[in-house]
Amino acid sequence: MRYPPPADNDNCQCQHPMQSMFCSFGHMLECHYPYSCQDAGCSHLLRYDWSPGQVAELMKRAVERIRAEGDPYGYLVEDGC
Repeated sequence: MRYPPPADNDNCQCQHPMQSMFCSFGHMLECHYPYSCQDAGCSHLLRYDWSPGQVAELMKRAVERIRAEGDPYGYLVEDGC
């Protein structure tokens, strides 16, 4: 699953690029609003104490949850999710 950068995400709530540095729903390079990093299974977690296996499991759960919700924010892409 890919998340778009804040400037390309119509769901982004950040008014200014600097806000994305402190946003709990995304980062400078990706926005997964309204999902937290853990809920989104975001790759940003690899920078902390998460192993690749843990992040992969979170991503799997995120894809399942977003599919169950009908992908209301348009985050699922055709190539592999």
